[in-house]
Amino acid sequence: MPNPVCVFVSHHHSPKEDAFTARLVAELEAAGAQVWVDVAGVGAEDFQKRINQALATCEWFVLVLTPDAIASTWVEMEVHAAIRLKTQGLIRGIIQLIAQPVAQSAIPPMWGIFADFDATRDYAAALAGLYGTLGLDMARSLAAAGRAHNLHDEFDQAIPLLRHAVALNSHYFPAWDHLAWSYNEVAHHTEALAASDQAIALDSNHASVHNNRDWALNALARFEEGLDEALRSIELGPSRAGSWNTKAWALLKLSRCDEALAASRESVRLSKEQNGWFLNTLGDVHMCLGQCKEALEVFDRARIASPHLPNLLAHLEKQKARARHCMSSQG
Repeated sequence: MPNPVCVFVSHHHSPKEDAFTARLVAELEAAGAQVWVDVAGVGAEDFQKRINQALATCEWFVLVLTPDAIASTWVEMEVHAAIRLKTQGLIRGIIQLIAQPVAQSAIPPMWGIFADFDATRDYAAALAGLYGTLGLDMARSLAAAGRAHNLHDEFDQAIPLLRHAVALNSHYFPAWDHLAWSYNEVAHHTEALAASDQAIALDSNHASVHNNRDWALNALARFEEGLDEALRSIELGPSRAGSWNTKAWALLKLSRCDEALAASRESVRLSKEQNGWFLNTLGDVHMCLGQCKEALEVFDRARIASPHLPNLLAHLEKQKARARHCMSSQG
């Protein structure tokens, strides 16, 4: 098995730049690269040691280019060291990933000769270009980029990347698994079911893919099948909150409300009350049991847990109105 591509990532430290770099590093690692990233707080006496350690394995130098990176003495030292190493044939190349708009006139003349990819215009395209230059496996790389978009709730951007990944390698399980997740999130549940079926055919021992499949089945009103998949997902991953939530939803739709309550409470516990949709399910279960006051209180908690989801917030207003009507009917 070939050694992984080793990449040294240089960047200026600020909250925004650190967040961008952390995402980049995670995606490179998910695509199979070994990444060496410079860390904050390293003294001058450790600078050469850090570069020498990177030299032992790294083939590529990637600069996260921003205006502050250009102005940084530390970044400048790292870039100049990389230029010297490239001249000596000790690294294969230097690549700039443009993370913030930068005037061409501000880029030092010696830096202008590097290959660059503009993530400010199209992050996914820039990442794909970077992967290609680094020689990373494209199907794996595209799947990693798609997963990264999913983690940032960018599902419409994830889907074309993941579809490309499965077209390149139809036997790559993570691409099908992440594609099923993406399709569920944009309510393309028939497509999600097909993608999860492909993933299960490749490897049926992952809780995530059974959770994706039970989500799709529930959305297609196939609740008995959805419940079976949720139970399999929980068997494989008992701490997966989403599986407990889909179990609760299937039980609720099958009018098994007492069982649904226990499953829903477990999903909320495992998610530490951080998922508004899971709390919404719990509120629905309380409504099923005629516990209208409890339902209203849970719907309020759901709003606090996920204030950034407009679709959920609009849904919760309708749910709260139902709960209030229920309370008034009960006197």
